[in-house]
Amino acid sequence: MAPSTTTPARPDRRRTATSPQAVALLHEAQAGSSDAFAELYHTYRDLITRYVWVRVHHRDAVDDLVHDTFVDALAKLATADDDVVSWLLRLASHACYRHMWANRRHIRAAYELHAQPLPTAAPAPDSQRINLLAALIAAAPLTDNQRQALQLRLDGYSREVAATEMDRTRNAVRWLEAEAVRRLRSIADGAL
Repeated sequence: MAPSTTTPARPDRRRTATSPQAVALLHEAQAGSSDAFAELYHTYRDLITRYVWVRVHHRDAVDDLVHDTFVDALAKLATADDDVVSWLLRLASHACYRHMWANRRHIRAAYELHAQPLPTAAPAPDSQRINLLAALIAAAPLTDNQRQALQLRLDGYSREVAATEMDRTRNAVRWLEAEAVRRLRSIADGAL
């Protein structure tokens, strides 16, 4: 006996067909019946849940994606076609696609953040610049009070501490600093 050239019979794996009752429910929902939309939800929730599970295999995401599918269905109810099953499956497919791309973006962002070098600390002040500034202050035609106020500020003391050290008010120290800076600028502008 010769071997058979036909393929073995497979079980029929067609998708669920849209029933006339589902089309009637869709038309009622499009007319504004929330009960009709609720009945569509209860009829096709299990089908959409199985479809989403096969696509994403993520238990925590399935309920959210089924919810997103029916929210999209409610929002796009006016543009629905009479093949309710394929319309809902398309919406579920779009919800799954958005979910997978969002996950990919999150993973990519995490890798990019991990790959970036840690921020470095601010560079320490250049001692040569500080020495040059100190020499400029020492050679500038400043009053002793202006020189002392500016030197205390450059040494890192607050105006309150400088005011206490100089036995002056905080505003007087601020004015002395400002006058010293103005004189230094006029010297620098004249030298250029």
